[in-house]
Amino acid sequence: MTRSETTGRPNLARRVNVGAVVRRLQVAGPRSRAQLARETGISFPTVTKVCDYLEELQLVEPCGEQREGLGRPSRLLRMASTSAQVVAVSIGPERLRVATAGLDGQILEERLLEAPTSYDRLCRLVVEATRQLQRASSAKTLGLGIALPGLVERESETVLASPNVPYLDGQTPSRDLQKRTGLEAALVESMEAAFLAERVRGEATDLDDFAILNYRGGMGLAAASSGRLIQGADGLAGELGHIVVDPGGRRCGCGNRGCLETVATDVSLAKTASRRLRRKVSVDELIDLLGASPRRSWLEAEVRRALDFMAMGIGTVVNLVNPRCLLLLGRFLEAREDLFPQLLDRVPRYCVPRLAERCEIRHARTDTLQGAALAIVRAIIARHACQETAA
Repeated sequence: MTRSETTGRPNLARRVNVGAVVRRLQVAGPRSRAQLARETGISFPTVTKVCDYLEELQLVEPCGEQREGLGRPSRLLRMASTSAQVVAVSIGPERLRVATAGLDGQILEERLLEAPTSYDRLCRLVVEATRQLQRASSAKTLGLGIALPGLVERESETVLASPNVPYLDGQTPSRDLQKRTGLEAALVESMEAAFLAERVRGEATDLDDFAILNYRGGMGLAAASSGRLIQGADGLAGELGHIVVDPGGRRCGCGNRGCLETVATDVSLAKTASRRLRRKVSVDELIDLLGASPRRSWLEAEVRRALDFMAMGIGTVVNLVNPRCLLLLGRFLEAREDLFPQLLDRVPRYCVPRLAERCEIRHARTDTLQGAALAIVRAIIARHACQETAA
């Protein structure tokens, strides 16, 4: 008997069911078929077919048993993490991160590398780290997910522009790394990666209307309405960092002056410290400077300015998107206990106060590396569905 006879040919309903089961396993962890049926609202026979299908593809694996009631113990399944894995890559202006992850997005082992200064160097570092990670694990590597900052054209998988990592402009990292590693690859913009990570493993697992603001390098926005990411006509929505807030300010990587991300991010504050101290200051050192005693008056003034501009950006998001929750992804706000409350005090000055009252602002729990892993898992499942539809 063929697989199509035992599990049914994939159609729209089948894809929806597969997606629901995968998401539940990624969010909730090991589950029996009966638990999956109860928690997803899908019939037990259909859940059984979906689980058999996913297990045959090596996307899920057994992980013990659990007794439910008086009958025989139920077999538990989870997203594969010991029998199979994926490689996740997160590219930033200061760091390159390469890791293995389970198919639930959980990071297994990570390599933290200094950011390269050329595209060829980037590819060589990723290939080398990927091979090292593969040698260190007995799990089968199913694919490679890449998250990067910038504008990505989906059909051609081309980076249209990356103001903070300019050597990526015009490049096709997923295609190039697929050729060099032999692994299926998927490319996502950093904010979509953050959305995937928070939706599956972070603070937004039970939220439908929320936003994520990433202030690490540039300043990106991911906003979800009714559980769906707002992507815009060309899939390029979310460039909050390129709103001009200081027309006479610093030149931005996009070519304009005074963009929000030139005054209110981890990297922009590190650059300010570099100019003041007349030497290179990394984000790591910036965090140390912010926590040091006694405090430096010039740095405190720059932080207050950054908080004002960040509150302006958050107020814009609150007014335009009306999220129930806004998650902040970055580092300098967590350098001291007093910084986050100072930001919260400023936000109502830049938006409708009633809307600010209805929006909870808190720190994100995941990051783009986990999102890169989840992106390639999503792509692998979609590819199998398309192949079976065409069969």
